[in-house]
Amino acid sequence: MHRKPGYEQSGLEEKGAKGKALYNSQQKEHDMDLDIHKDKKIICIWLPKSEADYEPSSFVRAVFSEYKRLGYSVAILKSGTEDLTELTAALLKHNRFLMAKRELSTLS
Repeated sequence: MHRKPGYEQSGLEEKGAKGKALYNSQQKEHDMDLDIHKDKKIICIWLPKSEADYEPSSFVRAVFSEYKRLGYSVAILKSGTEDLTELTAALLKHNRFLMAKRELSTLS
């Protein structure tokens, strides 16, 4: 498995998680989590609140570039301060509205 220096495997793969691995950097300058889904070729880079307001570090950009080169879809996710429940409810409501709109357009 491809690993960047300073990352520790979570043990998730040994417990039977299908194609998924988690890494966490404890190094101060690289405080983030990687959530790697090998079977779907997706990687999520999770940044903590302390780094959410800044441009991604050169290390984050290097991880992003390396996985893009390997054909992965890469998402950088930043922690926020807003209410997750309210935002999720609004997103679900909006998605349901779009589904209903599509269903109605197929009837006409």
